[in-house]
Amino acid sequence: MAVQYRASKYLDEIEETSIGTDNHFCEENVKEVQESSRMLVNDICKVFGAESLKNFTPAMMNKPSVVKAQMAEWLFSAIHLLDQCSLPLMSNARVQLENLHEEKIADQKNIINLQNELISQKNEELGLVSKTVEAELKTYSSALQQSCSTALLPKNIVAAVQKVAREDDRSREVLVFGVAEEKGECATVKVAKILEQLEEKPKFQQCRRIGQLRENAVRPIKFSVRSTDIVYQILSKAKRLREIEGYKTVYLSPNRTPEERVARQKLVAELKEKRTGDPNSRYFIRKELCPAGQYKSGDKTTCVVCEGGSISSTAGATSCSKCEAGKEANSAKTQCEQCETGTYKNTDMKTCSACTDGHQPNADQSACEPCPAGQYKSGDKTTCVVCEGGSISSTAGATSCTKCEAGNEANSAKTQCEQCETGTYKNTDMTTCSACTDGHQPNADQSACEPCPAGQYKSGDKTTCVVCEGGSISSTAGATSCTKCEAGNEANPAKTQCEQCETGTYKNTDMTTCSACTDGHQPNADQSACGPCETGTYKDNTMITCQVCADGMTSNDDKTACVVTDVTYCPELSIPNSLVSLRGSLPADTEVTVTCSKSHVLIGQREVTCQSNGDWSELPQCRKYGTRKIQLNLLRTSEAPRRRESGRKRESGTSPLLFIVINEIRPCLDITRQ
Repeated sequence: MAVQYRASKYLDEIEETSIGTDNHFCEENVKEVQESSRMLVNDICKVFGAESLKNFTPAMMNKPSVVKAQMAEWLFSAIHLLDQCSLPLMSNARVQLENLHEEKIADQKNIINLQNELISQKNEELGLVSKTVEAELKTYSSALQQSCSTALLPKNIVAAVQKVAREDDRSREVLVFGVAEEKGECATVKVAKILEQLEEKPKFQQCRRIGQLRENAVRPIKFSVRSTDIVYQILSKAKRLREIEGYKTVYLSPNRTPEERVARQKLVAELKEKRTGDPNSRYFIRKELCPAGQYKSGDKTTCVVCEGGSISSTAGATSCSKCEAGKEANSAKTQCEQCETGTYKNTDMKTCSACTDGHQPNADQSACEPCPAGQYKSGDKTTCVVCEGGSISSTAGATSCTKCEAGNEANSAKTQCEQCETGTYKNTDMTTCSACTDGHQPNADQSACEPCPAGQYKSGDKTTCVVCEGGSISSTAGATSCTKCEAGNEANPAKTQCEQCETGTYKNTDMTTCSACTDGHQPNADQSACGPCETGTYKDNTMITCQVCADGMTSNDDKTACVVTDVTYCPELSIPNSLVSLRGSLPADTEVTVTCSKSHVLIGQREVTCQSNGDWSELPQCRKYGTRKIQLNLLRTSEAPRRRESGRKRESGTSPLLFIVINEIRPCLDITRQ
């Protein structure tokens, strides 16, 4: 999209406002030049497709859509802005810097003069001190000390220098009323034209409108010149404007203080009133009228500055009014001002003074009061401050605070040190008590943290280490948790290791300690549970394991005791070379399975029974076995007798069908011919 070129319009506006001519280069002109330059750059960037001059490259200038005539017009506008605006601006800025340098030197000289005047003024005040001493019957030394310390306070010296500087600045300022206010105006140009009508061409600066912008109201223009003499020279010619067309409503005035303006308005009103009552008489405003801050009465031939902490708020005063307690006269002696923060003034004092260390002004700053307990004041502090950094002040009027010892912290009122709460500690570098980390607890005096001993732990919201509970242990110091003992084991009394349950007791995974089994029961092998006693055994509350009942007795149903029985018992059973060896008697009908030892073979019945007559059934034997070779000759006819050969040659006429070597054959094995 094509961009409408507006550079010529910018140049026309710049020429209409005469930017860069006659050194009339003010802030409004600078803004206009900046706006014109910015819009010109934006148009160029848009045509060439660049976001800004930073992204602009020479290759972009080869764009076919841009004609040379347009490029020439842009170049002409840029050269004009540089020649007619930027270069004059830099030249004018250099002149302004030179003027500011000269003014700075002049201001430094004025400061030196003001300091000399201040010293003279203080000498006069010291002279007044002696008169005050005589009038109030005070000792010269105490009064001199109070007055000198007050007069030479840094804030009083600064205030005096600032007052003189303000009065000096105001004396070099001129106010211009009645000049129409326009949007985008250059006040400097308007003032220059007014001074030109008065045939004055002084160097002036700080030219601007003052006051709040209101509808249908014209604000005055204020500017300053280099000396008071130039102000008087301009004001002496100001009446000429009444006869010049276009300037008849313009009025020039010195920059008076508010007090001076009020006093002048009052005098002018009085003068008008007198002239209305007596129009034929002539009245004048005397120049010797005492200004505000001074007075003249009695036999005094000149106005004198109000002394002794008193003021006169209007011109022409015949006496001064003393400031009330808590307030002091300003440097101009024209009004009473509240004492600065941290200072006070009673009815006997002339100026506000700082309270001594440990004290601060009361609410109305009419006296000093001691700092309350928990606070202090010293050095350059203006008011009492709360003790900080874990320190306290236990009495009123403290000039410093005392730091609490290790293991103690200041209470909320900062009036005393209190022992740290349970579970917290504080060393010498800390300001408040804090909780120890997990696995640690405060030492005896709560000045440091120490690890929990073995058998204890600490974590979460616990304030101190606690003994491991629930059948658990901690084997090392500084534990944050405990480990539960396995079934069949319980924690030792110190809770530092797990130990096997004592004989006759047990512990499962739900139990915390080992316990004895109930009557009729005993622990299993790993002592993790209890099982019932076997038949013929019992356990009561005096035993730790099941015991065998005596002969002729057996265990009752719950295996808690032995009872007499009518059952017949067989004697103890022992079979040689077998695995059976039963001690004690067994009841009738008891069956026992016999198993021979290794390398032995069972001869007889494998099962033996205790009979009702008290005897065992026929007992088998366990015999040792060996190796044999047996030849079996099976005859063709059933009538042939069985023969047994052992290592012999077979006889003639027989027909051996089978020859076998049998190992581990039982000695009593019978082989029947088929």
